[in-house]
Amino acid sequence: PMLLCEQCDSVRVLAIDLSTNMLDMASMNIHSASLLDRIMLDRADSKELPYEDQRFDVVIANSLIHHLPSPKLAIEQAIRVCRPGGLLFFRDLLRPESERQLLELCELHVADATDHGKKMFSESLRASLTLEELGAILSELGYSESDVQQTSDRHWTWSTTKSN
Repeated sequence: PMLLCEQCDSVRVLAIDLSTNMLDMASMNIHSASLLDRIMLDRADSKELPYEDQRFDVVIANSLIHHLPSPKLAIEQAIRVCRPGGLLFFRDLLRPESERQLLELCELHVADATDHGKKMFSESLRASLTLEELGAILSELGYSESDVQQTSDRHWTWSTTKSN
């Protein structure tokens, strides 16, 4: 959100998180960046958003889906609150195809991390969706599986315009 605001003066952001600790950290960062007038924070559950239908021009979720036992609920809510023609943009971790690939990703990306950091990264990768799993969810919701792309060795991205 801060980078978006720094790159475009007209951007206004409502950033949500369910974690009070994450919101406190975000508040400090927003204050330090002097963006208090452009970024608002709200404690909300992505699976039950308290906002009216079609309220937002853009809905972005970054590294959320792998934390949710039922990711479809959060995606449904994002679609609900995005206006027709608005942008839906989700990015998250991609579950590796094998244990060997998972270990290679851990070695590549968190080799110098603490044991706790390594464990968290490994567990996050295991909890992530495959492209096929995400595609099946999107298909159920009326969106094309082809809009999902692997965008790094460990991430997928879904970006689409909301249909009417």
